[in-house]
This record gives sequence, structure tokens and C-alpha cells, in this order.
Amino acid sequence: GAYLTEIRLGLPAGLASPSVVTLYGGSPDLSDALVVGVSQSGGSPDLAEVLRAARASGALTLAVTNAPDSPLVETAELSIDIAAGHERAVAATKTYTAELLALLMLIEGVRAGDGVLPAAEREALAALPELAARTLADDTPARLAPRYRFAQQLVTTGRGYAYPTAREAAL
Repeated sequence: GAYLTEIRLGLPAGLASPSVVTLYGGSPDLSDALVVGVSQSGGSPDLAEVLRAARASGALTLAVTNAPDSPLVETAELSIDIAAGHERAVAATKTYTAELLALLMLIEGVRAGDGVLPAAEREALAALPELAARTLADDTPARLAPRYRFAQQLVTTGRGYAYPTAREAAL
């Protein structure tokens, strides 16, 4: 979300340090800022406290979560329910992906100036299911996994696959 905000909107964005508020009792001046709390469960007391402090300092607060009845949503002035359904995986991949999509749609709606996702962005997003299906159908990870199953250490870097974006594919 911070990267998208800076790249697509040209606005500086940063990450909050919840312990500044919860452990050290700080009250950052976040007046005239949009403070977004992103949480799968919406139940993290430290995130809710950051939003509470931000709101008290004059910030507009937004909760992005998969739990519309959570403490985070109760604390924020605005909320986005990502509606990803019950999460069954510990890694919360489905929820995380849905949160990223919600942030993308929010930022692009702000960039458009009227809250409506531009047609080019809707078209690019419409390609996501097919791109996900191609990624899931790729057998490369299954073929490579046996080679590394006994590795004691593993370091990865860079970008694994470079599927074309919808715009690139159209060119």
C-alpha cells in the first residue's frame, strides 16, 4: 500500500510503529493524514490503538480487514471488508492477496479522482484470475522441490516468473 501510494499518487507514505503508541505512550501528529490499518482478523489491539491515537490527532482512519465486526473496524471511521471468507491456511495467503487487491483498488480510485476504477485498470485486474490459474498450473515448483528438500540453507532473491501484464499482452 505504501509503495502504491508513493508510485501511483506521488504522496509520501510510511509504516507506523505501533510500539511508539502502545509501549512508549507517544502520540504522533497524524492530522490531515489518512491512516490505514490492515489486518486479517482486525483483532490486533496494537493496530486498533494506533488507529485510535491517529483519529484523536485528527487523522482520517480506515480499516482494511477480513473481519467486518472486529475491534479494528469499530475503531476506524471507514472500513473495507475484503470479503475473502474464512481463512483456513496459517499463512493467510487468500486474505493477504485480497487485502493487496483492496489497497490497489482504493489507491487507483483515489488516483482517478472520483473513486471509480478507470477502464484500463479494470481490464488489467480482470486478467488476474487467468494469470493466477497459469501460475498454479505451472509444474516447475513441483519438479524442483525434490532437489532441495534436504537443503540445510536456502537463499532466494529476485523475481521468479515474469508473466506479462494485461497491457503488455495486448501489445
